[in-house]
Amino acid sequence: MFITVQDTGLPPDEVFRMRVEDINLSERSYFNASGKTKHSRRWVALSQRVLDLLFLRCGGRQDGWVCRQSAANQVTSRQSRKSSGRREMLRACASLVLYAARHTYGTFVYETTKNLQLVMNSMGHGSVRTTMRYQHHDRLEPVRNAIDQRNL
Repeated sequence: MFITVQDTGLPPDEVFRMRVEDINLSERSYFNASGKTKHSRRWVALSQRVLDLLFLRCGGRQDGWVCRQSAANQVTSRQSRKSSGRREMLRACASLVLYAARHTYGTFVYETTKNLQLVMNSMGHGSVRTTMRYQHHDRLEPVRNAIDQRNL
């Protein structure tokens, strides 16, 4: 699931609601029909490694859920003998790790393309303000490079 979040930018809850019939193999894309907003219902590009993982996970099925069990249930079942508070903490940690993968996706796509609108659309954001968190302003190297190029 981590790789799917990192390579698609889908939020974890949308990855867990993926359906096999929404995968378009010829276009290497997935239609996210389960998004909460109109912006989150979109076509999502699939990397080759995500396609490979989906082939393994789906095993030739033509329909149904890609994931048969949510991450929260997996964490809970593994920790069934642990305290309720520990289960909740593990569930929260699993969610944070997956959201870190989403942040990695947004940051990488922005740094590579320098196209904030593309990042906004690919992540299903309805507001540039939401997407701006993936644009890191603390790096001065691009500014130096731009000025040096101009001064040539």
